[in-house]
Amino acid sequence: MKIIFLDIDGVLNGFETLNDPTTTDLKPDSLEFWAYYIDKDKVERLNQIIDETGASVVISSTWRLILTQEFITKVLESKGFVGSIIGVTPELPEHTEKYRRLREINTFCKNEIHADIRIAIDDDFLHNMKMVRTDGRYGLQDKHIKEACDLLTVKLI
Repeated sequence: MKIIFLDIDGVLNGFETLNDPTTTDLKPDSLEFWAYYIDKDKVERLNQIIDETGASVVISSTWRLILTQEFITKVLESKGFVGSIIGVTPELPEHTEKYRRLREINTFCKNEIHADIRIAIDDDFLHNMKMVRTDGRYGLQDKHIKEACDLLTVKLI
């Protein structure tokens, strides 16, 4: 199984979206409010990675701490997401901030689903993990598609 551990802020959006004040008219518990923070073009890039590799998605974003997996799925689907979200990483509050996300990913893999190949797509650096690191100002770009596909593809020699 191939898994993409997906961050949202800085990956499926950029700083220009996060700082836009027009969201004040939307109700914070609405699908529209959360969908506003997702860029459709970045979701399409994620879809391309999934289509080419057959990878499934696990949400590692802090969004999982305030929204359910089902709600996050609906938000992403409202922007065109066609992949499969198979879980969210656990919250490990006993750990310090340093390496927290990496520990959460490792715990998920140990306790939930074995992943033959796993990568993270994140705007933060995750030490000792195969990853595609985005620039949080711009999110997932065309150049990241090939990088992610290469990491998710086992090349036989």
